[in-house]
Amino acid sequence: MSRGVPRRGNHRKGWVASVLLGGLVGLYVVYGGTLFAVQRSLVFPGKVNPRSPDSLTRWIETPDATVEMRWFPAPADSQGWTGMFFHGNAEVVDDWPLSVEQWNRRGVSVLLVEYPGYGNSRGKGPSQERIRQVAEAAYDWVVTQPEVQSNRVFAAGRSLGGGVACDLSTTRPLAGLFLQSTFASVRRTGSRRYKVPGFLVRDPFDNLSALAAFQGPVLAMHGTQDGTIDFGDLDQIRAAQPRMRAVVFQGHGHSTLPGPDTTLYWSEIDSFLVRIRDR
Repeated sequence: MSRGVPRRGNHRKGWVASVLLGGLVGLYVVYGGTLFAVQRSLVFPGKVNPRSPDSLTRWIETPDATVEMRWFPAPADSQGWTGMFFHGNAEVVDDWPLSVEQWNRRGVSVLLVEYPGYGNSRGKGPSQERIRQVAEAAYDWVVTQPEVQSNRVFAAGRSLGGGVACDLSTTRPLAGLFLQSTFASVRRTGSRRYKVPGFLVRDPFDNLSALAAFQGPVLAMHGTQDGTIDFGDLDQIRAAQPRMRAVVFQGHGHSTLPGPDTTLYWSEIDSFLVRIRDR
């Protein structure tokens, strides 16, 4: 037999390897396509609020949704300071972890903003774009209130809400950002966790880019035992915004911060309020 003629066994092995490789590629494509289709149910699981609207409820309209807010104005001598608060992805407006009265006592009016597809909201479901529309409409509403000065509005977000707050900072002027247990980027987190290219992540929430461009004071808190959003994301956030104040809660997880001892929590918030008021 001539040396130039390939052996039949090698031919067969190459064909089997090609079939296996093609099958693996096909399975990965199906996996990626399925993840692309269902990912919003993972990022935005939604939650119904059993509370009925009351005198504190306000409504805003966007092209895709009618969304509720909860408005807690501070005393008249509060000098117009206001915080817009955005909750986590498995929460509703009533789930903000600590009493709004604590903020009111500090002279801060509080606006709790719901998301499309959550609480008592109506219309299309959530996405980064639709939540941004809601956050912008909420900002545009709150700065028209007599208790509020437009240059004294900051945004606060927990978990997913930190992404909403950072996203809002790219389109509306904010006096500061308060981020609690927040990720560096949904795109980076999703790509790392699910082993897919970043372009398959539909709602990127790029906090790093937003923070790099933000000029105001930033306070970020994170627990060292966070099993939902990696504690290492705090280092990435700090690298993007070197002027920020980062506070570490030793031994705390994603949903346990600040825990029963709130002294550190509120002392850092008081310092944050001083910084935004001194600008």
